[in-house]
Formats: sequence, C-alpha cells, structure tokens
Amino acid sequence: MRYLKKQLFKEYGILPSDLDNQEYFSFMNMLNAKEPDKRAGDPLAIAKQMGLNIPGEGE
Repeated sequence: MRYLKKQLFKEYGILPSDLDNQEYFSFMNMLNAKEPDKRAGDPLAIAKQMGLNIPGEGE
C-alpha cells in the first residue's frame, strides 16, 4: 500500500492522508476502470454487428 500511495502522490498529487479516508475497494475499483472502448463487449451484440444470425433463447 505504501508504494501505491507513493505512485499516486508522484503522478496525481493525491496526498496519503486523503487515501486513508477513502474506502479501499471502491478506490481500487475506480483506479482499475477501463476506458469504454477498451472494455469487453456483449458477445451477442458483436455477433449481430458481424451479420451473424443468432437464434433467440428457446428457438
């Protein structure tokens, strides 16, 4: 955790005391968030974009 605090201070100016007042898991979730164009897409939507005919559930 000390290294993370050091990097965040150096790169973003976030003070270690500010990090101590944050909920760890929501903070890490925010740090690990990917840009929308880098996220995995819905496989069925991608298949439809490719022009594949995917039968619906129960067909």
